[in-house]
Amino acid sequence: DECNMDLSNHKKYLDTHHVNGLKNDNSKDNLKVLCIECHAKQPNHAHITVNCRYKQFLELKLNKRVLIKNL
Repeated sequence: DECNMDLSNHKKYLDTHHVNGLKNDNSKDNLKVLCIECHAKQPNHAHITVNCRYKQFLELKLNKRVLIKNL
């Protein structure tokens, strides 16, 4: 994942990104695991931001920041 966020306990927020933009090219070199936010930042992927998982992820991310700040 590009942001290096540990989502091992929140795998539902991980997406598979097709690097070359071809959804039918599932070769190993073309697949990249990204958090849903990093995936939404890829070119032509803004539609992901309307997904309810995206909004849940942002809430989780905000809560994690608050928890880390308060440690």
